[in-house]
Amino acid sequence: MALFGKIFGGGRPHKKALIIGLDGVPYTLMKRFVNEGVMPNTAALIKTGTLCRMTTSLPEVSSVAWTSFMTGVNPGRHGIYGFMDLRPGTYDMFFPDFKCVKAETLRGVLGRSGRRSIVINIPSTYPGR
Repeated sequence: MALFGKIFGGGRPHKKALIIGLDGVPYTLMKRFVNEGVMPNTAALIKTGTLCRMTTSLPEVSSVAWTSFMTGVNPGRHGIYGFMDLRPGTYDMFFPDFKCVKAETLRGVLGRSGRRSIVINIPSTYPGR
């Protein structure tokens, strides 16, 4: 969370940010489609923003990767290891949700500083805090 504090802290004027994450889309494919004109709207967004090559989490599972993105920490610290997990002390399966996330999230940091955020369609984000 120190990184989030550096980005959103201080007395600077508030600016808006939009983060679009496309799950499972390789950077090279996105670059190719933008360069070939297949994705002109995405190309326009990239011209005024940034397209970043990213590495994923281990294990390479969407719920784990998105939770790592939201918290800035690895699965050992945020507690999400997949779409399914075992209830402690049993063999009962359950779907981990936002109540299972053990680390603070970017939207939590924003909320504490009086800023708003909208999160749409990210695994492990229900129910919202």
